[in-house]
Amino acid sequence: MNEVKIPTDKMILISEMNKMTDPSGRFTHPKRLMEHMHVFLFVESGEIEVIEDEVTYNLKQGNYLFLKAGIKHEGKKRYQEGTTWFYVHFFKEPTENLEEYQFHQDKSIMPKSDFQKALTLPKQGDLEDVDRLKFTSLFKTKNAHPLKQSLYLYDFFIDLYQQNKQTNKYDDLIISVQQWIKQNPHHVTSDALSEYFNLNYAYLSTLFKQITHQTIKHYQNACRIEQAIQLFNETNANVSEVSDQLHFANPYYFSRVFKKQTGMSPSEYINRRYKM
Repeated sequence: MNEVKIPTDKMILISEMNKMTDPSGRFTHPKRLMEHMHVFLFVESGEIEVIEDEVTYNLKQGNYLFLKAGIKHEGKKRYQEGTTWFYVHFFKEPTENLEEYQFHQDKSIMPKSDFQKALTLPKQGDLEDVDRLKFTSLFKTKNAHPLKQSLYLYDFFIDLYQQNKQTNKYDDLIISVQQWIKQNPHHVTSDALSEYFNLNYAYLSTLFKQITHQTIKHYQNACRIEQAIQLFNETNANVSEVSDQLHFANPYYFSRVFKKQTGMSPSEYINRRYKM
């Protein structure tokens, strides 16, 4: 589907943006190959045809579309009379081999590696009134600094991403699974989950990873490490004591999981926290 991805550890940068109108229906979408630029189109009124990689998109009032850098696109039909549209060209950044960013996480400490991910933006959709206002406001600040405009656009794209993810019909189920794991972080087994949710574990675990981009085991460990951080902050317990309280196999395994989740060892965290 030629989806556009943006990195979560770099700001996207705007090359060009504009609002255009075709009063008499003379234009067709330009035939071109933009090697280093993604394109975002939004139709305020009228109708536009865009063909990307032999797939035809007919954009009407309120529709948006992302076009991927390096893929030829064009239009063959003339725009409808009176069509008004916005476009933004923004630079492509490397996203190859990057995992999808995890919005389904609730962590006190974020290692740098958690930000070195990517967001896969929805290919097309409709902008609600609030989103239209937010996007078109970008064009009312054309004299603003380009960095501020790029930050504003990035924030808008994150909103689109989250709204698209929230339409998944399985979100409520996955949220329930996460809540159950938070309440029972030491008793997460395939049998326990299957029995509680009355679902096959293989199906449940596949769905969980598909939506959250992490395994159930990874999420369970994240919940246990959150408890560890709380214990380190609220008590004088040492690494071994916290490891025992949270039912880790041994302090070495606990330390390995802690570092993977936070980017630092338990000892490093203890040394930098507020002293009681």
